[in-house]
Amino acid sequence: MGRAGSVQLDANGSITDIIESKEEDAARTESGIASTNLYVLDTRLFSFPLIPKHEGSLEYGLPQTVVAAAKKLGVAFEPVFTKKWIQVTGPTDLVAAEGILKNPDF
Repeated sequence: MGRAGSVQLDANGSITDIIESKEEDAARTESGIASTNLYVLDTRLFSFPLIPKHEGSLEYGLPQTVVAAAKKLGVAFEPVFTKKWIQVTGPTDLVAAEGILKNPDF
């Protein structure tokens, strides 16, 4: 899964957690469900307090906030599956994505 966060599902297929990856996880190759961080959000989630990315962090995390808010507010948080996805987190990823998207077999 590389740099992607790992999505955890319950028995009903709803998202229960998103575990964000760390830089040292970039070489991981095990399979699983990767988080693309693409969401369709219920507007009620915007009334929920922001959650830090991890304990002691000054940076807030959207996945952490959405997971906590969905649980607390009883809002369904369901995955959408795709077989094609290009992770873009920086300028070099944009260059690589451009090359991939130009390939007619993508």
